[in-house]
Amino acid sequence: MSGIDSRTRRRGLAGIATASDLVRRHVSELGDGARPVSMTTLILAGALSSYCRPSASALAAYEADPTVLELRLDLRTALESAVATLIAGPLARF
Repeated sequence: MSGIDSRTRRRGLAGIATASDLVRRHVSELGDGARPVSMTTLILAGALSSYCRPSASALAAYEADPTVLELRLDLRTALESAVATLIAGPLARF
Protein backbone atom coordinates (compact mmCIF):
# COMPACT_ATOMS: atom_id res chain seq x y z
CA MET A 1 0.00 0.00 0.00
CA SER A 2 2.84 2.35 -0.74
CA GLY A 3 1.77 5.80 -1.79
CA ILE A 4 -1.28 5.76 0.48
CA ASP A 5 -1.04 8.04 3.49
CA SER A 6 -1.89 6.84 6.98
CA ARG A 7 -5.08 8.93 7.14
CA THR A 8 -6.42 7.17 4.04
CA ARG A 9 -5.47 3.79 5.51
CA ARG A 10 -7.26 4.60 8.77
CA ARG A 11 -10.37 5.65 6.83
CA GLY A 12 -10.24 2.40 4.88
CA LEU A 13 -9.90 0.36 8.06
CA ALA A 14 -12.77 2.30 9.64
CA GLY A 15 -14.93 1.56 6.60
CA ILE A 16 -14.15 -2.14 6.81
CA ALA A 17 -14.93 -2.09 10.55
CA THR A 18 -18.28 -0.39 9.88
CA ALA A 19 -19.13 -2.87 7.12
CA SER A 20 -18.08 -5.76 9.37
CA ASP A 21 -20.36 -4.49 12.13
CA LEU A 22 -23.27 -4.29 9.67
CA VAL A 23 -22.62 -7.80 8.38
CA ARG A 24 -22.32 -9.12 11.93
CA ARG A 25 -25.58 -7.38 12.90
CA HIS A 26 -27.52 -8.85 9.98
CA VAL A 27 -25.79 -12.25 9.80
CA SER A 28 -24.78 -12.80 13.40
CA GLU A 29 -23.91 -16.44 12.73
CA LEU A 30 -20.79 -15.27 10.89
CA GLY A 31 -19.22 -13.91 14.08
CA ASP A 32 -15.54 -13.22 13.37
CA GLY A 33 -16.12 -14.20 9.74
CA ALA A 34 -17.82 -10.84 9.18
CA ARG A 35 -14.50 -9.06 8.63
CA PRO A 36 -13.21 -11.38 5.85
CA VAL A 37 -16.66 -11.21 4.21
CA SER A 38 -16.53 -7.40 4.33
CA MET A 39 -13.01 -7.24 2.94
CA THR A 40 -13.76 -9.71 0.17
CA THR A 41 -16.96 -7.84 -0.69
CA LEU A 42 -14.94 -4.65 -1.10
CA ILE A 43 -12.54 -6.45 -3.45
CA LEU A 44 -15.43 -8.01 -5.39
CA ALA A 45 -17.18 -4.65 -5.72
CA GLY A 46 -14.06 -3.09 -7.19
CA ALA A 47 -13.44 -5.92 -9.62
CA LEU A 48 -17.06 -6.20 -10.71
CA SER A 49 -17.35 -2.44 -11.05
CA SER A 50 -14.57 -2.46 -13.61
CA TYR A 51 -15.94 -5.52 -15.41
CA CYS A 52 -19.53 -4.26 -15.50
CA ARG A 53 -18.58 -1.07 -17.34
CA PRO A 54 -17.90 -2.47 -20.80
CA SER A 55 -15.39 -0.75 -23.04
CA ALA A 56 -16.31 0.58 -26.45
CA SER A 57 -14.87 -2.54 -28.05
CA ALA A 58 -16.94 -4.79 -25.77
CA LEU A 59 -20.08 -2.83 -26.65
CA ALA A 60 -19.23 -3.23 -30.33
CA ALA A 61 -18.78 -6.98 -29.80
CA TYR A 62 -22.20 -7.18 -28.14
CA GLU A 63 -23.73 -5.37 -31.09
CA ALA A 64 -21.91 -7.51 -33.65
CA ASP A 65 -22.74 -10.80 -31.95
CA PRO A 66 -25.71 -10.69 -29.57
CA THR A 67 -24.91 -14.19 -28.32
CA VAL A 68 -22.03 -12.73 -26.29
CA LEU A 69 -24.48 -10.49 -24.41
CA GLU A 70 -24.76 -13.27 -21.82
CA LEU A 71 -21.23 -12.29 -20.75
CA ARG A 72 -22.45 -8.81 -19.75
CA LEU A 73 -23.13 -8.50 -16.04
CA ASP A 74 -25.31 -6.12 -14.08
CA LEU A 75 -23.21 -4.81 -11.17
CA ARG A 76 -25.90 -4.96 -8.49
CA THR A 77 -27.12 -8.42 -9.49
CA ALA A 78 -23.61 -9.83 -9.79
CA LEU A 79 -22.47 -8.35 -6.48
CA GLU A 80 -25.58 -9.53 -4.62
CA SER A 81 -25.09 -13.04 -5.96
CA ALA A 82 -21.38 -13.08 -5.15
CA VAL A 83 -21.91 -11.78 -1.60
CA ALA A 84 -24.72 -14.27 -0.96
CA THR A 85 -22.40 -17.07 -2.08
CA LEU A 86 -19.59 -15.63 0.00
CA ILE A 87 -21.78 -15.62 3.12
CA ALA A 88 -23.35 -19.01 2.43
CA GLY A 89 -19.98 -20.77 2.37
CA PRO A 90 -19.06 -20.17 6.02
CA LEU A 91 -22.66 -20.64 7.15
CA ALA A 92 -22.75 -24.09 5.54
CA ARG A 93 -19.89 -25.14 7.83
CA PHE A 94 -21.94 -24.51 10.99
